[in-house]
Amino acid sequence: MLNRVRSALITRTVPAALMLVVQGGFLFAQWESDVRLTNDSDSSYTSNNNAWCVAAHEDTVHVVWYDNRDGNYEIYYKRSEDGGATWGADMRLTNDPGLSCMPSVAVSGSEVHVVWEDDRTQDPEVYHKRSTDGGVTWGSDVLVTTVAGSQGMPSVAVFGGGIHVTWTDVTLMGNSEIYYGCSTDVGTTWGTPFRISNATGFSTSSSIAAHESDIHIAWHDSRFGWWNNEIYYRCSLDGGTTWGLETRLTEDTTFSNVPSIAVSGNNVHVVWEEMRDGNFEIYHKRSTNGGQDWTSDARLTTNTADSHCPSLTASGSNLHVVWQDNRDVNEEIYYKLSNDHGSSWDPDMRLTVEQSVSQNPSVASSGAKVHVVWGDDRDGNWEIYYKRNPTGNTGIEKLAGNAASTIQLTAMPNPFTKLTTVSFGLEHSAERIGLSIYDATGRLVKYFSVSTSYLSNSASVVWDGRDDHDKQMGSGVYFVTLEADDRSVTEKILVVK
Repeated sequence: MLNRVRSALITRTVPAALMLVVQGGFLFAQWESDVRLTNDSDSSYTSNNNAWCVAAHEDTVHVVWYDNRDGNYEIYYKRSEDGGATWGADMRLTNDPGLSCMPSVAVSGSEVHVVWEDDRTQDPEVYHKRSTDGGVTWGSDVLVTTVAGSQGMPSVAVFGGGIHVTWTDVTLMGNSEIYYGCSTDVGTTWGTPFRISNATGFSTSSSIAAHESDIHIAWHDSRFGWWNNEIYYRCSLDGGTTWGLETRLTEDTTFSNVPSIAVSGNNVHVVWEEMRDGNFEIYHKRSTNGGQDWTSDARLTTNTADSHCPSLTASGSNLHVVWQDNRDVNEEIYYKLSNDHGSSWDPDMRLTVEQSVSQNPSVASSGAKVHVVWGDDRDGNWEIYYKRNPTGNTGIEKLAGNAASTIQLTAMPNPFTKLTTVSFGLEHSAERIGLSIYDATGRLVKYFSVSTSYLSNSASVVWDGRDDHDKQMGSGVYFVTLEADDRSVTEKILVVK
């Protein structure tokens, strides 16, 4: 399992008591009780490289893990069709005599994609498996990596028709690099892997996010010395065909480890663990222009204990972070929320209250719900646990493309100088319809309240950019978001003045 590059990684988890958060005078969040997802005598683990082991689309939640109930480690899967209220049976995804571990899952509508590390050929490689019916049935295992050496610790992201995977390659002793692979035919075939990092030392623990044609990867490496890991970032603006230069995100002389990256529109967010404060704390950094420029580091935790292995998801202006923390003597799962793109953060919230170790959490959100999974040894062996907040992701997600498959949105002309007509259609009726214009920083510059008399009919509004001088509009990229009840879709528009 690529142990040579994992020695610096630490694991994580989540139980919980009934918790309330009151924000701005309103009841904001209600975390429900822990749910045990696995129940066998052998150990079950989530991945320890910050790969997401949970994904959600509307009310379907997908969870992956690896366990050794079969005498060797295999990849398992479980799903809920009612937003995490009830769960189906465990489903074994792999069936070979090799070691299968470190899974990562991503979802796009009814398509579910899982990647993992597998040594069935005596040389660890990355494999992919997909379901086209929401996890009911699964296709065959497909080899992703085709280069020599050990490949593992993958992370997957999906947007539109592209499946994007990053992983760690150990070709030379004492050196590892980050690679990227893409499939544009829903995982049937894979292109030639592309080398993302280029440095002497260990580059590992890569995390990947995708939005439209923009692909974002973050990782940590030791090019400045083993005791000086730093976080690096690289992006592609054309679906992975070409890549910009590596960007160093941290400037410290201690460990900066295991980043988790997420994207919402033009906002890119990275969280990681770092030891600059004498103990490990969680930090956050963001870009508001698609990764071109980055804010200063923001310290999210301030306890004297160690905080490790953050997992991040972004939904509109909401950011949800979970991590494992030993401030309570044993490792527990903690959670933190920002609802303004990371400009400010709520206090830490403890999600698990057990005398056991809770480790390796993953977080996902869909609609109003937030979902967390982790590994837990409260039962005498390691099991997978789950917790949800059914109202913790308030507001409407401003996601793009087929994240909202039941509404359509177009703008013509695009680019435009004076007027553009924004047309839309709904396949289902809606009680509330709104059209919002955002600039590249996420600032609202225009809002249209659309009459609900349109319901499921086609309609359009005309946006006159000349009327928005009070909003300091200028040339550049803008985002038009159509919101219909709890559904939304976003179109990118270019204004030329």
